[in-house]
Amino acid sequence: MTAMMQDFEHLLMARFIDFDSANQQIICFPHRLHVTVTAMLRECTSTEALENPTGEFDLTEHDPVNPSSQTPTQALQRDPVAITRNITNTIRSSQLCREEFKEIVTTGNRRERWLDAQQVSYQLVHLTLIRDSPTRWGSSYLMIERALYLRQAIEVYISPPVMSTIFKQRLTNNE
Repeated sequence: MTAMMQDFEHLLMARFIDFDSANQQIICFPHRLHVTVTAMLRECTSTEALENPTGEFDLTEHDPVNPSSQTPTQALQRDPVAITRNITNTIRSSQLCREEFKEIVTTGNRRERWLDAQQVSYQLVHLTLIRDSPTRWGSSYLMIERALYLRQAIEVYISPPVMSTIFKQRLTNNE
């Protein structure tokens, strides 16, 4: 590391930028970003499902409101990250649940059920929902991104009678 820091010092000095390789450090930006995002998520979402991914949780203190009248504050109060985490954990909780979810995707593809924003039918790729992990950088983002991609299939999965116990945790567009 010393040789790299000395090379870096010479490059900066050539541009008239003071840098002392012996007494200064370079902060790892990706690590700082991860720490910041993790702290923000910890402050605005429940970590109960993250700490115990096999447990069952009732994370919705506020029942869903009419989506057309839901305010951003109401959406955040329902804790969409924790709801996504809980739904992901439920679908990934057993081989049977994962197979049922895969069958929903397959059937939806066959029936051309999945529609994009322009109401054009498309095929969902068979992907597994991603669990977030406190030790995996960016895993909360990846969990949310994958859940958004598979959202229509998730909606079918959690709709009664398949998973009526978590149906109230369906996410609105604001969430």
